[in-house]
Amino acid sequence: MKLMKCLKNVFFIFVILILLAPQSFAGDKYPDPEKYLPSHEDMQANKRLIDDPRSLNEKFHPSKILPPEIWAKLVFDIDEMKALWAEVVGFKAPDVV
Repeated sequence: MKLMKCLKNVFFIFVILILLAPQSFAGDKYPDPEKYLPSHEDMQANKRLIDDPRSLNEKFHPSKILPPEIWAKLVFDIDEMKALWAEVVGFKAPDVV
């Protein structure tokens, strides 16, 4: 009897989580990758650029491909991060060494 009640509770919690999961991710809507990623035809037209890794930064750099709102979440200001890290840790390495 206790096992059946426990299984029923687990099933009920599982159903609630399944129903609520899509709603929790609905706030972070990103644009469809089909809209900003280069097409297969574009890649084939620039195959020489793709075969040479040094020249990928010219045309297919992530900052040029990704939408600005996604790129802003991936890139941070280095000087600001250094100052924030020193504040969080409480010291700067050159001061201690």
